[in-house]
This record gives sequence, structure tokens and C-alpha cells, in this order.
Amino acid sequence: MNIDKHIQKAKRLESSIQKLDVESDWESIVEICYGIALNYIAIICEIKLKKHTDTHKGLPRFLDE
Repeated sequence: MNIDKHIQKAKRLESSIQKLDVESDWESIVEICYGIALNYIAIICEIKLKKHTDTHKGLPRFLDE
């Protein structure tokens, strides 16, 4: 996924949070925030390193490298 697609996805996820109830949907909000963070990490890595990972599975190792 390219930078623009990551930005669009993060914005869509941010919009989705607004539709949820904090008290009853808090677990979904946490999961969505994690997804948003992954997209912003991908954007930053792509800008700085010219590469990124699109999945959370290998993210810790990728960031360590």
C-alpha cells in the first residue's frame, strides 16, 4: 500500500471511531486505534526509510532493524 492509501485508511478508521460509544464499544475503539497507529507507522517508515510493512506480524522486528 502506498502513502496516500495509508493516509486514507487512517482517516476512515478515525471517522469510524466517532460513530462508537465510548462505554460500550471501548474494545473496538482500542483495536481501531491500533490499526490507525499501524498506518501512521507505515507512513513514517515509508517517508524515512522508503520501505514499510503492511502487517503487524513482523512489525517489531522491522522496527528493530
